[in-house]
Amino acid sequence: MKLERNGETIQVVVIAKNLENMDRQVYRLYGTFLTDEKVKDVGTIFHLRKSLYLLM
Repeated sequence: MKLERNGETIQVVVIAKNLENMDRQVYRLYGTFLTDEKVKDVGTIFHLRKSLYLLM
């Protein structure tokens, strides 16, 4: 996924069971990048791939 804020972009990989858990993990790990000092959302999450299937 790609995170964007004020023209700054970073790419991250998060492994989760579903999109809701993935977004929760992103905010836990990168919340300070996505919010300002008043905890207002200022960043955007772009899901580059909606699902990933691992074969074991």
